[in-house]
Amino acid sequence: MEPTSFSIPRHVIQQRVRPPKKNLPQTPADRNRVLQFVRHYVAEYNPVPPQPLEQLKEHADRVVQLLQCDPIYRDYIGVLINNEMWRETLAAVPYERRLLLLPKCLRVESKCPAPFDEFGLLCKQCGLCTIQDL
Repeated sequence: MEPTSFSIPRHVIQQRVRPPKKNLPQTPADRNRVLQFVRHYVAEYNPVPPQPLEQLKEHADRVVQLLQCDPIYRDYIGVLINNEMWRETLAAVPYERRLLLLPKCLRVESKCPAPFDEFGLLCKQCGLCTIQDL
């Protein structure tokens, strides 16, 4: 009798789908459209980082006008502009020298089993939030 092979199913993470906050474009297609526009904007105007917050807001306001989108997206667009300005600088840093900082508000606070130490949250990869995916 030949041994039968089997595989253990991969753990499936059950995540709730929640709508984006009101100050973000509501669909992935809209967010991607804004991102592509911001990339072209930064390539054309070439703002040099670091930008003072007021100048970053001016750039974001200009993009809001050019896109003719809801001004409620200004902060989101400002983050995209800032990220795009720093893209090449970050790309020059080797992966092993990078640090990913995430806000603890990504977790489901009332259910999160992960403890904190002096460095922060020690994820248990329980599947209750998106932190383990990041």
